[in-house]
Amino acid sequence: SLLASRVFLGAAEAFCLPAIVQVFTSQVPAQRRSSAFAVMIGCGAFGHMFALAVCPRLEQWSAMFSWFGAAGVVWCVLALGTLLQQPAGRGEEAPDDTQAR
Repeated sequence: SLLASRVFLGAAEAFCLPAIVQVFTSQVPAQRRSSAFAVMIGCGAFGHMFALAVCPRLEQWSAMFSWFGAAGVVWCVLALGTLLQQPAGRGEEAPDDTQAR
């Protein structure tokens, strides 16, 4: 059902932000993290606008799932390839707030 699909999607999305924070912490230098987060948020907003412009023009509603799903698979392959080529530990751990006091 549609409600079950939405609940499952929400549960799956709950893991995204903590995973992104972990990747940014380990892969992005501390001086560039705020820019990386800004680009991520900006691309997300662009993705929403792009989908709103493209989806109504698709002839079959099921086509949007195929096209955007395929784009997501390609994106994952490219992202994994990039992350696996880079050495781990490029980022610096942020200092703990309790130690600064």
